[in-house]
Amino acid sequence: MRMQTPPAPMYAAILCDAYKFCHPGLYPKGYTKGQGNFTPRSTKYFQGSSMYDGKIVVAGVLQAMNTINHCWNQFFEASWEEVESVIRPLIEATIQNADLSRYSALHALGYLPLQIHAVEEGRVVKAGTPILLVTNTHEDFAWLASYTEDHFSNELWPSCTVATTAREYRVVAEKYAALTADDNGYVTYQCHDFSLRGLFGMWAGYKTGPSFLSAFTGTDNIPGCLAAMHEYGATKADFGSIMATEHSLTTLNIQMIAVIKGCSLFEAEMEFLTGYLDNAGPISYVMDSYDYFGMLEHGLPLVKDKIMAREGGPFVVRPDSGVPIDVICGTAKIFEIGEGVTSVEHVKGWICDHVGDQVREETPHGECGNSEVSGVARWNGQLYHYTVSIDWNRHDKQFYYVDGTHVTTFEPTALSVEEIGTVQHLWNVFGGTVNSKGFKVLDPHIRMIYGDSITVQRFEAILERLMEMGFSAENIVVGVGSYSIQHITRDSLGFAMKLTYGVVGDLEIDVYKDPKTDSGKKSAKGWLALEFDADGEYVLVEGKPEGYNGVLNCVFQDSQVLSKATLVSVRTNLTESLPKAA
Repeated sequence: MRMQTPPAPMYAAILCDAYKFCHPGLYPKGYTKGQGNFTPRSTKYFQGSSMYDGKIVVAGVLQAMNTINHCWNQFFEASWEEVESVIRPLIEATIQNADLSRYSALHALGYLPLQIHAVEEGRVVKAGTPILLVTNTHEDFAWLASYTEDHFSNELWPSCTVATTAREYRVVAEKYAALTADDNGYVTYQCHDFSLRGLFGMWAGYKTGPSFLSAFTGTDNIPGCLAAMHEYGATKADFGSIMATEHSLTTLNIQMIAVIKGCSLFEAEMEFLTGYLDNAGPISYVMDSYDYFGMLEHGLPLVKDKIMAREGGPFVVRPDSGVPIDVICGTAKIFEIGEGVTSVEHVKGWICDHVGDQVREETPHGECGNSEVSGVARWNGQLYHYTVSIDWNRHDKQFYYVDGTHVTTFEPTALSVEEIGTVQHLWNVFGGTVNSKGFKVLDPHIRMIYGDSITVQRFEAILERLMEMGFSAENIVVGVGSYSIQHITRDSLGFAMKLTYGVVGDLEIDVYKDPKTDSGKKSAKGWLALEFDADGEYVLVEGKPEGYNGVLNCVFQDSQVLSKATLVSVRTNLTESLPKAA
């Protein structure tokens, strides 16, 4: 039987924590004015890169104003009888003898009597700086300045936190572009939004998509693209993706070919891949359905000529499992023997010194570490596998220390594809150029993307390792998934909304909290505003005259959304906030 019941209306008056229902009647008589602020209080739990500068991106304000206004308009446009039938059972489930007179008076007013000022989207603030200030414009509804806290918080903290995360990825990308690339034109698509399927519903993708697009153009999050177009005036030139396979599609084709032709999985995959390469433009191929390194080593050389003959964009290799930095950069960490070393014995001495220092550094003080360490060294252009024996001794039969190192094996070797990693193997097969900074850039017909288990810290480690290997950062794109986009909470940046100013009768009251149990939760007090300091950064000023908002923009007034933010303006502001490359 088909369900006929429509979803319940989301009247904004009930989009709050239940205890908010009792608050309108608990404010003091004569309460006519309130000012609340929404502030990121701390970066203690934010997962940034090693270069994180403590800045927080303001994002999603326009989206939040549109969403909040839409929900309140539902409240105002319905009849009071319809509204009451929905909200009364919910309120009475919390408060006995509930008084709905304030809600009916607000409904009769016909608009949301609030004025909201906010930091310009895309700009950054330090922790402790309010990003949004809200006050009532009608003295009968001062209670709304705090009543709407949940909606403002719920709509804004995810957008700001995702944009701050995206900025961190951009900071890392810009750093390594400056170090290893001739220009940074590729950076805007080096990080790609892969998060949609791991989010809390499509609405989450719609909400966080523009925040990621504030720093990058690459995305597979179509709801986020829709939000960017619908709310921030974006066009199809502002974002993009490429043709790509996934495991369901790839394995179905491979298995079908294997069954029909009675051939091996490798042969079946090669047939599918060969046909896939006929598609025009940039294309991505997930290659780890069965034997990723086998496909790299034995498969790609077979289709090299076809890849090199393609036009319109690169063929992008996509591994999707394993340890990202090892798959990309290889498991072998090559110890480079310096110039001027002329004998094997001298080489062994270098290795012993290197390994001894490394073991001491990696072993906790006083503990006994590894007794044998293996690795690969490069000397005079040849790779050698070495094994070093570590002698441990004890001081006063208590603390261990390295008492000697001895090279036990030192033999010429050739590394496997897994040991050298994807990027080095692609260089070996397809070649490329060396840029003006001395770093290798793969032939433009070939690139790679990795989108599994990427974090901003892992992204930084990957680019650092590639640089150590002599490769430019532009050789790789990463997919940023739901771990980065959704493994966050309101506490990641300590967002909270608090009342700081109230008028009761003739009294102007500075409102604040200062808990002795947690000084970090001390709130600002008095009428707040923001101004610019000498460096052009936002700074909080307290105790200003009522109505003064400093340099903040009015984004909402009496049910009218006034924000002028666009994706272009947000990106411009964020880009200008990036640390300058050394």
